[in-house]
Amino acid sequence: ATESKLKFWACNEVKAKLDQCFKAEKQRMLAEMNRHLDQRRNEEQAHAALAFGKKETFSEFLAKDATYQKEVEQERQRQKRWFSF
Repeated sequence: ATESKLKFWACNEVKAKLDQCFKAEKQRMLAEMNRHLDQRRNEEQAHAALAFGKKETFSEFLAKDATYQKEVEQERQRQKRWFSF
């Protein structure tokens, strides 16, 4: 019984094919799970805003907040400089 397990684990081609199969399945499952993620997030934020008596969601607030937008742009520029080397 031990010998057959060792022969299987020594077979790199089979392991590579299994890895490809598992990777493809993982990608498919993640795509399915995240299919409506933005819609669900927007709905959750709208419900939270309603629960706290706010007229706008946190995302809407951040989109209008000049300080936040300035910091986001600074971070993008910093990352662009970092990755441009």
